[in-house]
Amino acid sequence: MVGSVVIEHAYQLGNAAQKQELLMELYCTELQLFKDLASVKESRLLDVIAKLGLQKSSVQRHMTSVIQPILEKGIVDHSIIHRLLMEYFSIADKSTAAEIVQQLCGPLLVRMIHTRDGSRIGMLCVKHGSAKERKKIVKGMKGHIGKIAHDQYGSLVLACIVSTVDDTKLVTKVIICELQTVLDELVLDKNGRRPILQLLHPNCSRYFSPDDLASLASSIPSFSAKDKPEANFEMKSLRDEELRDKEGKSEKEVTMSEASESTCPENLDLVEGVHEGGKKDPSLRRRELLVNSGLAEVFYALADFPLIGSILFLFICFLNVCMP
Repeated sequence: MVGSVVIEHAYQLGNAAQKQELLMELYCTELQLFKDLASVKESRLLDVIAKLGLQKSSVQRHMTSVIQPILEKGIVDHSIIHRLLMEYFSIADKSTAAEIVQQLCGPLLVRMIHTRDGSRIGMLCVKHGSAKERKKIVKGMKGHIGKIAHDQYGSLVLACIVSTVDDTKLVTKVIICELQTVLDELVLDKNGRRPILQLLHPNCSRYFSPDDLASLASSIPSFSAKDKPEANFEMKSLRDEELRDKEGKSEKEVTMSEASESTCPENLDLVEGVHEGGKKDPSLRRRELLVNSGLAEVFYALADFPLIGSILFLFICFLNVCMP
């Protein structure tokens, strides 16, 4: 642990080239042994691999061997680790990326989202995690919501959660309820109001910078490179029909167990990209978090800022009428 603090301190003091040199040693053994190779100007790992002709699979294996012990020991507070994980996600295949996401989901993630890269990792975990893993993320934030909301990068993770997680009862219980206790502070804080603004006007360039919007829209390449789930289901259905035709079966002869097996929720997890984003209608999710949670009434009841509360309350009422 002490050694990691020293490395992080050196990383923070270094310029861009020095930071890149430290990272290079974590990518593969070749860059550790041959320092002249580490002097390339490219900063992105994919560009480094292409420039030096490295084997992507070899780099991934080495980085996995470096990252796994770090995560097992819970050393996730440092910005150099966050940068390393972001680069790892850029080359990792879906199965290995999913394993890292699964390991990070929970209290560990709360310790990471105070940096730019850590915040992006948090949003990637929210987007690509399963429903169970998203619940772990939300529950892991319990008791820390106020601090996270005031943080420049942590507030973006909250904005991502209210836009993605379908379990609005859990989000209301853990996040919205804690936000309500400090709402009078949040509405006047440039970071604290971002989760609220995301509910009122999602992904608005007036309230979120281009970099913020890029972070909210980011995804792990190996999760997004495949076809959409619907397309995969269509292809699977076509293959099933062809097999049935070859076997001389009609659709009526297909048993209920076979039909349910192809569409059961457990098998949905095997479909490419099924976890990316929530499945619930965004308008319905916003209505549940704004109106059903009682947040609208709290806006109106802001004693110290009645004008702000009234304006926000009227705006939410307008949304409640206009949203389908």
